[in-house]
Amino acid sequence: ATATATATATPTPTVIPFTVARFAADPVRNRVYATVPSNNSVIVIDTTSLTVTNTIPIGSSPQGLAVSVDGSKLWVANSGSTTAAIGVVDLNTLTVLPSLSAPAQPYDVVEGLGHRLYLSQSANNFSYSIMQVNADTGLYEGKVGNAYAEQGFLEITPDRRTLFYGGRGGSTLTKFDVSTTPATTIQAQGLGGNGEGLDISHDGSMIVYPNGAGNGSPAYTT
Repeated sequence: ATATATATATPTPTVIPFTVARFAADPVRNRVYATVPSNNSVIVIDTTSLTVTNTIPIGSSPQGLAVSVDGSKLWVANSGSTTAAIGVVDLNTLTVLPSLSAPAQPYDVVEGLGHRLYLSQSANNFSYSIMQVNADTGLYEGKVGNAYAEQGFLEITPDRRTLFYGGRGGSTLTKFDVSTTPATTIQAQGLGGNGEGLDISHDGSMIVYPNGAGNGSPAYTT
């Protein structure tokens, strides 16, 4: 007899009714965090039930976000503020902790070694480039790299020693050694144009910088 194939049911997608800017996965909890700029908050998504379990007011127009190295906090780049530039959430209690200031409005945030936070800019300000802030003291410790005045995405390797910057709407991916202070630029490479995001593999061996304009055919390349 000929076996009859069983049709596989098409899964019904789960819709999260929020317009989000960026996501961050929790490495130790069944959660994904997302910024919602329109209502100045972070939402917490349970990855088991695929439901929003918490909405946390965090600050003005949050964009990029990152889980701290020790997994205890969530850093949030509040792009509409300098006095509350870095929103902080206690991930054990999901309560808001005192925010940290920055000299310019941030767009993205990652954490490096020694509790150093790196912030890209939200608005054109040639004085600060990528900002370095001490997460323990809240003090601004200087800038990394040249004058990057555009909004930009940040990623850091799992060992927290190598920082990457890709301009939002730009074309250049820049690599920094941030294992010591001051950081040093290792490499800058032009890659197409209209950068739309940045992400690094779990082992830190590959990075992806999707471009909205071409360095080949078809025009939209990664």
